[in-house]
Amino acid sequence: NGNAYIAGTTGSVTGLARGTAYDSSFGGVIDAFVAKIEALFPNINVTPTTVPFGSVGIGGTANQTVTVANSGTANLTLGTITSPAAPFSRTGGSCTNGQVLAPAGTCTIDLQFAPSAAGAASGSFNVPSDDPDAGTANGQNNVLVSVSGTGVAIPNINVTPTTVPFGSVGI
Repeated sequence: NGNAYIAGTTGSVTGLARGTAYDSSFGGVIDAFVAKIEALFPNINVTPTTVPFGSVGIGGTANQTVTVANSGTANLTLGTITSPAAPFSRTGGSCTNGQVLAPAGTCTIDLQFAPSAAGAASGSFNVPSDDPDAGTANGQNNVLVSVSGTGVAIPNINVTPTTVPFGSVGI
C-alpha cells in the first residue's frame, strides 16, 4: 500500500511528541516508538472506459460524457488528453490539458458520435496523468478509453402519387 513503518527506541530525556505510538514504561529515559509514514500518491479513475454510442442515423449525433476522478491521496496532474478519430470527437467538458485534480476532485470529457456512413465504427483516446500505476502507452501513464457506434442509413421514402382522387363516395 506504499506505507512505511519505523520502530525503535529513543534515549531522549524529554520523550517523543505525544500523539505517536510509544511505550513510556521506561520513564522517558528510553522510550520505544512506532511511526507510520504514509505514502501520498494520485490515483486516476476514468468512467466509463468503454463508451457505446449505439445506433445513430447518418447525419445525426449522439453524445456521451466520461468522468475523470482522483481517488488518491495526492494531487493528480492530467497530461494532454487525445481525441478519438472521426466519426467520434471530443466536444468539451471540464477536463483540460495539464489540469491538477486535488484528491476527490473530478472533471468531465464530452464526446460525440456523428456518423457520415452506414456501418460499425470504433476508436479510442488516452487520458494521460502522473498516476504511477496507470497503464502505459507512448511513454506516459495513460487510461485508454474505447468508443464505438454504428451509423444507420435512414431510408428515403418517396410516395407517388402524393394525392389519390377517390371521386364522389356515397355515405
